[in-house]
Order: sequence, then C-alpha cells, then structure tokens
Amino acid sequence: MTERRTHTVKGLVIQTNHVAPPIGTRRYDWSAVLDDYDGASDAATQPIGWGPTEQAAICNLLDEIEAKES
Repeated sequence: MTERRTHTVKGLVIQTNHVAPPIGTRRYDWSAVLDDYDGASDAATQPIGWGPTEQAAICNLLDEIEAKES
C-alpha cells in the first residue's frame, strides 16, 4: 500500500509517496514531486526527489528544483 502525503515547503505544494519498492536498497523508499506532477510522457522534464526518508526525498526534490533553475 502506498502512503501519500501533502506538504507545503517554501511556498511549494509537494506530494510525497512511501513506495518501498522490492529492491535491495532503501534509498528509494520515498518519492517527492510538485503538486502539478502528472506522470505524463513529458514527466521526464519534471523534477522528482528520492530518499530513504520522507524528509530526504523532499530535500532531494528541492535540490533538483534549485539545480534546474540555475
């Protein structure tokens, strides 16, 4: 079962998902995306954060956004 949560960080609405894929590492247990992420075929241009914890995934997403803007 996927656990989903919504957060507002730095004025951004972020959706997190606890996915815990059946792989040998916990590095990808959580994902974080902006609220307007739709997973469509052009989703490769939209940032996604990953991490072993929810907070790590959010931080990774914010880092991805910052890198994309610079």
